[in-house]
Amino acid sequence: MTGLAAKRILVRSVLPWGLLVVLLGARLPLAQIVRQAPEKALWPDSLGYLDVAHEWVQGTGIAGDPSSSADLYRPPAYSAFLAAVFGLVGEDYAAVAFVQLAMGIGVSLMLYWLGRVFWSPRAGYAAALLYALTPNAILWALSILSDTFFVFLVAGAAASLAAFLVRSQVKWAVLSGFLVGVATLTRPIGVVLVPLWIVLLVLLTAKPFRRGRAAAWAALGFGGMALLLVVGWAFRNQQVHGLFTVSPIDTWNLGTYSAPSTLARAEGIPIEQARQQIPTSVFPQPGDRARYLRILLDHPLDYLYVHWRGTWLLLSEAGQPSQAQLVGERFQTPGVLIALRHGDLGTAFSNLLAAVRDSRLRWFVLITWPALAFQAVVYGLSLKGLIALFRQGWTARWLGLLLVATMAVFILVPGPVGTGRLRLPAEPFLCLLAAIGIAPGERAQGA
Repeated sequence: MTGLAAKRILVRSVLPWGLLVVLLGARLPLAQIVRQAPEKALWPDSLGYLDVAHEWVQGTGIAGDPSSSADLYRPPAYSAFLAAVFGLVGEDYAAVAFVQLAMGIGVSLMLYWLGRVFWSPRAGYAAALLYALTPNAILWALSILSDTFFVFLVAGAAASLAAFLVRSQVKWAVLSGFLVGVATLTRPIGVVLVPLWIVLLVLLTAKPFRRGRAAAWAALGFGGMALLLVVGWAFRNQQVHGLFTVSPIDTWNLGTYSAPSTLARAEGIPIEQARQQIPTSVFPQPGDRARYLRILLDHPLDYLYVHWRGTWLLLSEAGQPSQAQLVGERFQTPGVLIALRHGDLGTAFSNLLAAVRDSRLRWFVLITWPALAFQAVVYGLSLKGLIALFRQGWTARWLGLLLVATMAVFILVPGPVGTGRLRLPAEPFLCLLAAIGIAPGERAQGA
């Protein structure tokens, strides 16, 4: 091997992979932040998950507590995961953070496989690298919240579905259904993927895809496995709490966020005043959901506005609260981004100056804006990648439909509840599309 050839191998293979290994490995020591100050991993939602985790540790996770709403609102999967970690090493939040950071490495590897199989090795590498650089994924992995676990499950389910597309083996679709079922028992929004992905599998029975009977069995196996888990837990809740549901969190969100936000905008009143006019209950009562939906139907334009505002916040929020918590600060930074979203440039500029002058806030400016720029680049490249996918054959187009439909669920459904944290499940798919956008001219494998 000549010196020039060795140098090319070093530049094209060793250095890029070395960079990826360093980036992925560097996230694991961040668990020490939680080791030194465990309270930094805790958020208001963490308490519900911990309450249910303690039930699992005590062996009462299935039986539950009819007098408590914790295991009704928080489905079991993430709390069971916490209980498994606690059973091995004790109630160690740093250990949970370490495992969740490692899950991010797993997601990067799955993205590499997806990009490599459906597009090119270069696209696979770019997808893994982009996800390794995604700040949102790293920040929230340090919290006792279900998001990272949910992302890992959904990414695994998508990779399993893609494995069926490549190998036409029904077992991969069944595995995907199992992972989607567990994901739904982590965050109930996962249930939307069940009918959506069944439709995509049925689509594979069409002649251009040449999957025929295998795709029909795959749709049956996927849907059956997912529904077995989802319906099973809903039946458990019926027995324990008298409600046939995985979780009533969607009804609670309607009454706490969507309906009050809509009413507040429609009548020009503060949201807290609107909430006083829309009473809610911990255990949903008959007619509650219809009452909340009636407010949305009475003010459709106002609801569309607050839904779009929440979606915009989900897409653009930079995770500043989680950044603050990691360094022990419990404050909201001056609303630079909020002012920009409302078109108030003067207030945005004055808030920016205030942040720069405050020694506690100055570093937020340094971190937030590069994070936002990174996100904007990913959005632009993902659009370019989607166009490239749909210019290829039927297999690539099916993958594009899978990615877009799945991202749409996670980006559009939250609405008024939207925050940057809820963008997490869409980010692996954005990174995969962006990676294809980096190498749009490369021929799709098997497309």
